[in-house]
Amino acid sequence: MQAFKKSSALNYNWKLKEESYYNYAKLSYELNLPLIIL
Repeated sequence: MQAFKKSSALNYNWKLKEESYYNYAKLSYELNLPLIIL
């Protein structure tokens, strides 16, 4: 989960950022964890 969160903060690869943020949000939802907006 931390890997998705950290990679979503990167600014040099927008496709990676988008996919990471999506996976972070999806995993947070599935695990019923709070979504922390970066």
